[in-house]
Amino acid sequence: MSKTNAQIELLSDYDTVIVNYSNGIDSMGILYWALENFPREKIFLIYNDTGLEYEINDSLFYRTLKFLNLRGIILRNDKDFITILHERQMWPDMKNRWCTAYLKTGVTDKWIRHNRDFLGERVLYLTGERRDESSRRAKLPDLQLHRTTLKTERKGRFTCHWYRPVLEYEKGKMFEWGKSLKLDPHPCYEYVGRCSCMACMFMPDNHVIENMRRHPDKARLWIQSELRIGHTWKNKISLKELWDTHCEDIPLDIVV
Repeated sequence: MSKTNAQIELLSDYDTVIVNYSNGIDSMGILYWALENFPREKIFLIYNDTGLEYEINDSLFYRTLKFLNLRGIILRNDKDFITILHERQMWPDMKNRWCTAYLKTGVTDKWIRHNRDFLGERVLYLTGERRDESSRRAKLPDLQLHRTTLKTERKGRFTCHWYRPVLEYEKGKMFEWGKSLKLDPHPCYEYVGRCSCMACMFMPDNHVIENMRRHPDKARLWIQSELRIGHTWKNKISLKELWDTHCEDIPLDIVV
């Protein structure tokens, strides 16, 4: 464990190590790293359910907790993705990633702040970004202070370090580490490159098409919402268009 460009020292001892666990292969990588560096009893997994997840995700998460004898919790906003989509009348995009803000970081930050007594005074928060995933992620620091850190001791002592332990690794290493944990990759890797939300706007078109074909009931809800708000999934690309072109053999049967 070493110092970083941010001049924050990654400690050898924390009260709690939070693993942000999505069921994806990068999550397995950071979980492997956590188990290699900290006692099992200090590790706590959190999974953010956005409402745009694979149906199997909850059971996979609980199966992982049981198999590895770990603690964890599923976090949900009071409003899911579709509800907020209808309120905002627009899909997220690169400039306005409200899905992450409302359904992931906001929910996680709130939970951490409300559970400081349970977590202890020194917390390590782990996420699974890798530099080779995108130009934006390539610029991320490996270590920084998390937003939930208390700046003064007026409300108590609480320091949370945000660490990205797999930034420098390639995807193949994540599969290797997942195998070392004896965890099977998420079934979605059979046809998509990333285990993200099922209709993520940053997902290649052919991947969301596969999700629509395999999960038509969910896809009908996405298309119905898209038509209702009058804003397309991507700029100049609609889910309805993808369905009509690639899923024409499956009845759409929606009412707007």
